[in-house]
Amino acid sequence: MTPPGLLGAALLFWGWQTGFLAVGVVMAVLVEARRLVRSRWDLSRADFNRVSDLSALARTSPSYFSSAFKRTFGASPHAYLMSRRISMAVEVMLGSDAPLSEIAMNCGFADQAHFSRQFRRTMGYTPSHWRRERAPRPFTR
Repeated sequence: MTPPGLLGAALLFWGWQTGFLAVGVVMAVLVEARRLVRSRWDLSRADFNRVSDLSALARTSPSYFSSAFKRTFGASPHAYLMSRRISMAVEVMLGSDAPLSEIAMNCGFADQAHFSRQFRRTMGYTPSHWRRERAPRPFTR
């Protein structure tokens, strides 16, 4: 793990100066977790989406990491990962006509069925229906 960023160090110093060291430590861990998730969480790698992997990077227990993650990002690690993958799939679907099975695999879903279930839960439509609704229509009189 890399040393904490400047903000993390400032939070630790603030905690030490004010007598709220425990609060400073917690805030520094949250800042570090956010930095790690944004910089290292490769959405397409299925082998790097376990909480235990991320908590090891942040040097915290999985339960503490999960609760700190939810406080920081407003969602559980799994929900955050799924929303990021769905967002990536939406961008790909808007920009290409690649098959849904290929999009699913490239965005880190186990298969097209898994992708379709998650997409429907999030967007309210199946990926194929969503894509059809947004497809450019030819101009007719």
